[in-house]
Amino acid sequence: MARCIGTSTSLCGTEFRIGTREIGHMHGDSLIDIPFPTKVRHEIVAAGRAQPHHILPDSGWISFYVREPADVEQGIELLRLSFDLAVQQKARGAG
Repeated sequence: MARCIGTSTSLCGTEFRIGTREIGHMHGDSLIDIPFPTKVRHEIVAAGRAQPHHILPDSGWISFYVREPADVEQGIELLRLSFDLAVQQKARGAG
């Protein structure tokens, strides 16, 4: 995944993008915000995998807090899901 995405820094922290589409960003080393389609976001929150976004709780965004080393893998899995969905959406739009 790292070879396929771009990273940049902003006021939000470190952003991860595919072209112009953001697949998530980190605030420091303990908070990851990730956008999802609203339906997917509801499923992730309902499963207890993340929390509603810390500022925009009614949006498609989730917030994932890295509280211990074991949380890093789950954060990567959520970013990977956002990446995969973005790639699928881009492929549908190209066809």
